[in-house]
Amino acid sequence: MPQLDVLVIGAGISGLATARKLAMQGHRVTVWEAQQHLGGKIQSRQQQGYLTEQAASMVVNYIPAVRDFLHQCGLSKHIRERQVSTCSNRYLVGKQGLQSVPLRIPALLKDSMFSRQQKWRFLTELFVPRGHPESESVSQFIERRFGREFLDLAMEPFVSGTLASNPDYANAAATLPRLSQLEKRFGSITAGVLISKLLGRTSAMNAHTFSFKQGMQTLPQVLADHPNITCHRGYRVNSLNPSKMPKTNTMGWQVNADTDHGERSVTVQQLVLSVPANVAAQLLKPLNSSLAKLLSEIQYAPLNVVHTGFAQQAIKQPLDASGFLVPRNNQAKINGNLWLSSAFAKRAPTNKALLSSYLGGMRRPEAVEWDDQHSIDVVCDDLQKLMGINSTPEFVHIDRHPQALPLYYGDYLGRSRAIIDMVRNYSGLHLQANYIGGISVRDRLNQSHQTAQAIHAELQARTFRLPTSVTTSSYGVNV
Repeated sequence: MPQLDVLVIGAGISGLATARKLAMQGHRVTVWEAQQHLGGKIQSRQQQGYLTEQAASMVVNYIPAVRDFLHQCGLSKHIRERQVSTCSNRYLVGKQGLQSVPLRIPALLKDSMFSRQQKWRFLTELFVPRGHPESESVSQFIERRFGREFLDLAMEPFVSGTLASNPDYANAAATLPRLSQLEKRFGSITAGVLISKLLGRTSAMNAHTFSFKQGMQTLPQVLADHPNITCHRGYRVNSLNPSKMPKTNTMGWQVNADTDHGERSVTVQQLVLSVPANVAAQLLKPLNSSLAKLLSEIQYAPLNVVHTGFAQQAIKQPLDASGFLVPRNNQAKINGNLWLSSAFAKRAPTNKALLSSYLGGMRRPEAVEWDDQHSIDVVCDDLQKLMGINSTPEFVHIDRHPQALPLYYGDYLGRSRAIIDMVRNYSGLHLQANYIGGISVRDRLNQSHQTAQAIHAELQARTFRLPTSVTTSSYGVNV
């Protein structure tokens, strides 16, 4: 039976980024992927001159380690910067249709979208006392600090539109970690932002937003392209068990998979499960039913993305932003609309526009069951009302995700700690996926970096016959 140093199960961004970091450190890594393509849900398509994204459409980064890692991988030459014309503008659907929302507090105080009472809440947030319960929801957190109006008009659309979640149930510390940390450290979000600015720290306001010239698919392709990484597609893991490594007499794992060429079995020192929570639960259930239960209880939001192409002259709304979000009390049925051809060059043919609408999420989960025509009709009706588009789209493509994004609901931090404690009992086992530590591409790259560092330390410790170290990140599970 072949012996491996590191086996990564799952070739999404989390798995590939972990593999790439280890490969750059000199380790040979094998990746098993059940599907025939790399990148998980990330996939770019060129159709009729339109470049659509199946899942993530861009990277928003403010973490230096992530920036450095992408540069070291050679991705800098592939980056396509966000167009300057869309950087300083955001739209929300208000009573008068699409309404531009300023990004900075001084401008918010002058904006007509918010009432005088809300503007007063902005000014007095400095004096709101700290909260305590770590299980506090996003709605409770934002309403406590800024009031109900700001929650309904701004934060709820963000959580529902970009995370497909429900702020009434989403855990604030996990869903809005930067805001929660500002309150925890400085006692106030406003104070934290001001102090960070004075200290010259990077903030979300000046984060680097970018994609890639050939689309987001470039990211997994480049991550996998390293001589120390071997990727096998169509490898469907059916079991894994703790096992002694014959050469070193240390504990490792025996992993079995069904392939198109029969069953494949290996023993491996370090095993990374980079698969959805329900898949991890199935694989780990024979070892630990309590751990499997915790993983199986993690919910995922369903989501459909309806991509439509129009002639620019058919669109009355100026395309001077990256799109808009829709508050839940609005009659529109879409959660939001991304103007990808405005955000990045060469996403649509000349004088055309690519508009991607998001349907479903936890606001309207039944939308994932709508047929193509009904989905298109709903989108076109909303776009007609909100953007003045009266023509039929010349291009349509629909991406369906029954399990789009994990939901960080309830006592998310407590559940994460329980998972960490249980995984600690299994030497060489690592969980690295978007149900722990953030769902964004930025978060996945950052968490994968931490996991790879822990594995590198363990492999070095075994090489020099030192005791195996145990490392846990704040959200990740690294044993």
